[in-house]
Amino acid sequence: MRESGRVGRRGRLVAGGAGPREWRTGRAFALLVLLGLAVMGCSDAGTPETTARDPAVYAAVIDAVVAGQTPTGTPFDKVVYVAGTATNRIGLEVQAAVVAELNQITVRFVDDRSEAIDAAAPGDPVLHGGLLLTLGPIDAQAVDRVTVDVGSYRGAGTDSQAIVVVERHGGKWVVGSITPGGS
Repeated sequence: MRESGRVGRRGRLVAGGAGPREWRTGRAFALLVLLGLAVMGCSDAGTPETTARDPAVYAAVIDAVVAGQTPTGTPFDKVVYVAGTATNRIGLEVQAAVVAELNQITVRFVDDRSEAIDAAAPGDPVLHGGLLLTLGPIDAQAVDRVTVDVGSYRGAGTDSQAIVVVERHGGKWVVGSITPGGS
């Protein structure tokens, strides 16, 4: 009776014909699976309702705030840097969905405000003349109407806060009001 397999480098029988290349491929695959699970475990995954809602709400907020930064009809042609707050880490899935939804605005998410500020330049401006928005959390219990605290910054002395009310109309999230101030 013949054993299945092949002879390896050291003259030993290797079961199933798996050689060094197959082992490396298997280990690489296992590493990728573990890495994927680790990233998913670190994400701020919400319920299916909030996972679908949050990107649409944040996209509506960013779009409305950016529109208020430019004259009517003029596109904002700089990078909009977006950060969460200390109590609101914006998950990678939400970030990707927001970027995809805002195809007319260049959005770059940063982990910390300092990543978007040119501290070496006078007045600590946002990099490349851009805009930095800090987005507060969305109430997970809210259904058709949410509020989002938004901070806006372009350089020293330009910090401003607003409360943005976003409402669902016909399945689409629309900004209802922007009130200066914030919590």
